[in-house]
Parts: sequence; C-alpha cells; structure tokens
Amino acid sequence: RMVLVILPEEGKKPYIFPTEIGDTWHISLTHSVQKTLWEEFFRVDGIGKMTMTHTTFESLGWGYPYSPDEGKLIQRADNRYELEMNRHFTDVPLRISEQAMQHFHHGSTDLDLIKIYGQGTKMDIKVMYRYETLLK
Repeated sequence: RMVLVILPEEGKKPYIFPTEIGDTWHISLTHSVQKTLWEEFFRVDGIGKMTMTHTTFESLGWGYPYSPDEGKLIQRADNRYELEMNRHFTDVPLRISEQAMQHFHHGSTDLDLIKIYGQGTKMDIKVMYRYETLLK
C-alpha cells in the first residue's frame, strides 16, 4: 500500500496517510516579508514521485515569482494569484518556523506543524510503501 508520510527528524512522531496516484495535498504558510497567505499544492504521482502543480498567494512582492520561466501566472477572480508550476519532487523538505506557521493539508486533515513539532524541526514529506515506514 502506498502512503504519504511526514517524516520529522529522529525521535518525533511521523504522520502517515493512505494515498493513491492522483491524490493531492498542500502546505500553507505565511510569507516572511509580506505576511500574507502562501499555498503550495502537490499531486501524488507514485512512489517517490510528486508534482508541485501550482502555488497561490495574495499579493506580489519580495521573493515572489516574476519570471515567465517560473510558470504561468494568473490573477484569479478572488484577486489571489496562481502560478502553475508542474515541478517534480522525490520528497519535499521543510524546516518548521514560527514565522511561517506552516500547515499540512490532506483531505479534511489540517495539521498545524509548529504546534505539533515546534520551532526549527526539520522534516521530509514523501510517498512510500507502508512497509518502508516501519524501517524508519
């Protein structure tokens, strides 16, 4: 069985979600300069395979995409911006910070990563076989 796993640094509890090819999940965070909502959306493509399909944000500013090489940028009807990206990942590394206030979203699950893991925790988000989680 294939699972989507949040693997924090050693000694901290992982979170494991059954998943299938085509399932989606996303990370939400607060941009460090603009202090606005930023969301990164991913699709499960198989074991060790994910695609960041797009990202959304509230305003253009410091550290925001500006080059056509970064993807297709549109302004949506709700005045948020969406950047189509289609970038491939084997895993998604994160370091949790109180400034970014990252949340992990999968289906109806919303995990407040700073409350669960605390400031500075390093983690990877991966797609694995369930049995591999027992070896970690």
